[in-house]
Amino acid sequence: MGPWALNHMNSRKFYEADMNRQERRKAEKEFDKNKRKMEVIRQLDKEFAAARELHQQGRLGEAEAAYKRLLEFAPGQPDVCYMLALLCRNIDDRPAAEHYLRLSLGTKPDQPHVLNELGAMEMQAGRWAAAEKLFLEALALKPEGGDTLFNLGLAQKSQGRPSEAIESFKKALHEHKGFHMAHYFLGQSYAMQGQYEEAEKCFTTALELAPDQYPPILDMANVLGQMERWDEAMEFARRAVELRPDHPEPLYVLGWVQENSGNEEDAEETYRDILDLNPGHVQAKVGLARLTGEGLDDAALEPGA
Repeated sequence: MGPWALNHMNSRKFYEADMNRQERRKAEKEFDKNKRKMEVIRQLDKEFAAARELHQQGRLGEAEAAYKRLLEFAPGQPDVCYMLALLCRNIDDRPAAEHYLRLSLGTKPDQPHVLNELGAMEMQAGRWAAAEKLFLEALALKPEGGDTLFNLGLAQKSQGRPSEAIESFKKALHEHKGFHMAHYFLGQSYAMQGQYEEAEKCFTTALELAPDQYPPILDMANVLGQMERWDEAMEFARRAVELRPDHPEPLYVLGWVQENSGNEEDAEETYRDILDLNPGHVQAKVGLARLTGEGLDDAALEPGA
């Protein structure tokens, strides 16, 4: 081998060795960088776990400060934003809760639990259509979401679409058969359509799961009255009054049942009891006038009159 060829081979070996050193240094730098990054991530995870522990202990001020410190290091981090939103909801700061939910979704849009939570907030504000849209987005990501299906049913029912609500509540119950409130609202949706026997079945199941729940007891009295089963309706109306003795609503149902079952004197007394609690209760005024034969002028029918 001539000197030129030998020199070329030596140069190539030196070049390859130099390149190997450069690649090695680059790999070492990348390793160190990833190592430091993992250390930061582990520290942030530890601080997040500590913040959640404070949250669970009810130390909300400390938890809020801890979450906000984390957001200084990782702005928009979706899990931190979500937990901070729940905390803000707990302290009844709904604007802040909504802000953090939207911030979480801005960083990571495909979070069905966050979409459901934001939808629930829209629903509480009476923005039913906006809530329904968010629930549908959540279900597109997670079709088996029982809580979201339940919330969707509520939104549909509140917009006057009981047949759609019935399907949503049924799907929710397929996921959570023991969800007594889903049975209750399913019954309400049937009652809205005049399907009183189906409503009765739902209220019965709800009460088997939670025997002393006021809403299904009151609605059972209404449904039984609609089917003219007055003795049974009376029993449930009295149970509702026992649970809410100072509330006009169960008293009015009791008065309505008494009146329609022929107990007019009792009904008159019940309507007067309602007016003692709420002098502006229009339905009680009308019921009392119907029983006593006393006329009512337009002014007396004003809710606050």
